[in-house]
Amino acid sequence: MKHSLAAAVLLTLVPSLQQEAKPTDAQSIERAVLDYAEAFYETKPELIERSVHPDLTKFGYAIWEGQTDYQASTMTRDDLVKLANDLKGYFKPDAPKEVVLLDRLDKTAAAKLTAEWGVDYLHLAKIDGRWQIVQVLWQSIGATAEVDAAADKKAIERAVLDYVESAYEVKPENVDRSVHKDLVKLGFTKREPEDDWKRHDMDFDGLRDLVSKWNKDGRMPADARKEYTLLDHLDRTAQAKVIAHWGIDYFQLTKEEGTWKIRQVLWQSHPLEQAATR
Repeated sequence: MKHSLAAAVLLTLVPSLQQEAKPTDAQSIERAVLDYAEAFYETKPELIERSVHPDLTKFGYAIWEGQTDYQASTMTRDDLVKLANDLKGYFKPDAPKEVVLLDRLDKTAAAKLTAEWGVDYLHLAKIDGRWQIVQVLWQSIGATAEVDAAADKKAIERAVLDYVESAYEVKPENVDRSVHKDLVKLGFTKREPEDDWKRHDMDFDGLRDLVSKWNKDGRMPADARKEYTLLDHLDRTAQAKVIAHWGIDYFQLTKEEGTWKIRQVLWQSHPLEQAATR
């Protein structure tokens, strides 16, 4: 009887233990970012294939040995897989890999990785039930010139508000001023709980065309939402967030020739429980 009772208790606990063992979204995001770093540290390109979406866009700035200024670099997921193989034996076993989750929603997230090579800002999306890195902006550690942090913060905020106000106020010229010509914008919308997420891709020209007509009928109130947050910034790169009427946008910005511009955007419609109350 005692054995039967113990077995019944164990069977009752097993589903609970299995549920507890399931990683949270925050843990899954951290694991994806660590996979990204460890792929290079441990020569495991398969970790790139597990953690990085096939449509990845990666842009960054590096100061190579013997150089005095940043050099721009763009990469795809295939490039990362090759690089992970090429860097075999390059990194020490104790190379840094500090992950900070800057912000998270139900479909999208923003994170920061401090690694041996520098600092990466990462945008992640939950696709097919798995958190995957979709956009990366990175730079080498160390500035090449004095940085006016207060001025940079102000300029970053202005660029993001220009982006929002370009739609609210029907001002495509704001896009010209605040958005890089090589913009990559990825978004996801969901209107009802039973709906599937719908993906949206957009470039600079598409954005400029959209804002020229999105609020042409003046439906947006003068106090439409534009809640800005600076998530993190360095001398050449930055990560920001805005809550707007249409949803939440994460921004990766770069400073080129003294001007901050939006380079990559990941956005989603408002989480449904929030959309119902806004």
